[in-house]
Amino acid sequence: MMLRLLPAGTKLIGVETYENIVKIDLSQEFLENSLDTRILDEYVIYSIVNTLTEIPEIEGVIFYIEGIRIKIYGNVDLSVPAIRNKEYIDEE
Repeated sequence: MMLRLLPAGTKLIGVETYENIVKIDLSQEFLENSLDTRILDEYVIYSIVNTLTEIPEIEGVIFYIEGIRIKIYGNVDLSVPAIRNKEYIDEE
């Protein structure tokens, strides 16, 4: 069974890179349609972060919602760039 991790209706507004950090800008639906559970919040954030940090030059991700930086998503602290978290990688 596949589980949709990104909240329904989420749109990518933009992506920019500053040195080794990616700024990802998402639509308001990312917050409004969140399932808001601790485990899913972490999986949502780290599925994005771990995917982007597969690019060798990228070390972290900063999240924006319609141009405004968010510093928390559920229980995930985003006050600093989010970095790769191997706890959320299935190595099989």
